[in-house]
Amino acid sequence: MNKFHADIIANLLAEAGYENEFIMRVAQAAGKKSLKTNPDTQLLEDVSGLVFLEHYLPNFASRHSEYAESKWIDIMDKIWRKMSPQAHQFVLDRYIKLLDSFAMLIRKTVIK
Repeated sequence: MNKFHADIIANLLAEAGYENEFIMRVAQAAGKKSLKTNPDTQLLEDVSGLVFLEHYLPNFASRHSEYAESKWIDIMDKIWRKMSPQAHQFVLDRYIKLLDSFAMLIRKTVIK
């Protein structure tokens, strides 16, 4: 799926006349290439994780009330592992709004 989106973005940028170097840079980030070593890719992953945690997680959770706490910790862990230390600190410093139950799950994810 990441390659699909990267290819679409690359094609659109090429049609719009952007330079190949810029197209490759954007496609690499959108394709999630070199996570943890490419600053553009990492920034995109951080933003995705933060937006999910603050804006989409409550609705997702309301549709999956059958999930056990261990499943939620696993979900949080998968998101957390992709994020940078700066994004972790952003969450831990409560710069995003989280329900207390999700903040507790994040703490359990970090501590485990």
